Amino acid sequence: KVLLVEDNELNQDLALAFCKRTNLNADLAENGKEAVELAKNNDYELILMDLQMPVMDGFEATRQIREFDTQVPIIAMSANVFADAKQRARDAGVTDFLDKPIIIDKATSLIIKYIVPEVMVEGKAAPLDGQAEKLEDLTSKPNCTDSIRVFSRQQFEQLTHYDSELQNKLIGKFHSGAPSIMVDAFDNLVQNDWITLERNLHTLKSIAASIGGLRLADLMGELEGKAHNSLCDERDLREGEARLVELIAATESEIVKS
Repeated sequence: KVLLVEDNELNQDLALAFCKRTNLNADLAENGKEAVELAKNNDYELILMDLQMPVMDGFEATRQIREFDTQVPIIAMSANVFADAKQRARDAGVTDFLDKPIIIDKATSLIIKYIVPEVMVEGKAAPLDGQAEKLEDLTSKPNCTDSIRVFSRQQFEQLTHYDSELQNKLIGKFHSGAPSIMVDAFDNLVQNDWITLERNLHTLKSIAASIGGLRLADLMGELEGKAHNSLCDERDLREGEARLVELIAATESEIVKS
């Protein structure tokens, strides 16, 4: 039995689908506070912990869990963690790191270092024949954002294991949720709330990557870095907003009518 700690619904769906395919029985906590309570009352073999969350983040949740459980492996899930955040996570008691979006073969290889669930391999995704490396190219920096595709159907198919029902759900949640996160980001900037701005840009980067939105994910990664250093401005967010509109338009036709 594992604990999944993730606040964003789209990322919850993708992570829970991964757990189901790999025969991991997962409880869900939507923030660090819930995670601490669940960890106190259950005996988990592994905790998958998002780091950027409201209410209580993954750093503090990990620190509190370590006060009563020093053994359970805690795997931090994040889309490209900054070096200082990675060190903070290790200091808090994180065991290892798993990049988001979750690539099934890579995640399975990491998790079996810590637990070997019964029949975990049953129903596992077919080998990606080197595609995992290609998917990881998302995190590398090309020369120009314009050279990156707005939407990679190939990445989306692989991340969702060709599950059209899951794809519909993820795109629907992206379309309904991402614009309001973008509005919040503008508010954060006006209020000079750099911590929440960085978290919101990180969320946009993560959920864009989860649906194959390469161009938006790349830009949001840049803006997250700027916010981390209190350098993001309104023009940056306007560009982000334009990229978001572009991705929503590009994925409208991907929703399969039942």
